[in-house]
Amino acid sequence: MGLTLARDGSIREVSVVPSRVVASHALTYEQADSLLALPAPADNTAAAKGDAAVASDLRLLRALADARRAYREARGCIEIPLPEVKVRSLLLFLPQHTGP
Repeated sequence: MGLTLARDGSIREVSVVPSRVVASHALTYEQADSLLALPAPADNTAAAKGDAAVASDLRLLRALADARRAYREARGCIEIPLPEVKVRSLLLFLPQHTGP
């Protein structure tokens, strides 16, 4: 599933397509918070560039989430705290459609 958000946090487009998600990093909440607190790297080492790229991605995701939350709150949303959801993937093999 994909969403395209407008700058104000409204949803412009929704798409549902088959996809495969491959995680490039496994982070705890503490590790993510530490990366978000990093300034831009002062050196050009691969490790510094890698951390900066992950931190940049996290900052973008946080900005999108903040915009979406502000949009919803401006329209009277109700925030219901729920426990963290664990998602498992099940592979389903469906017959392919071969004709009209």
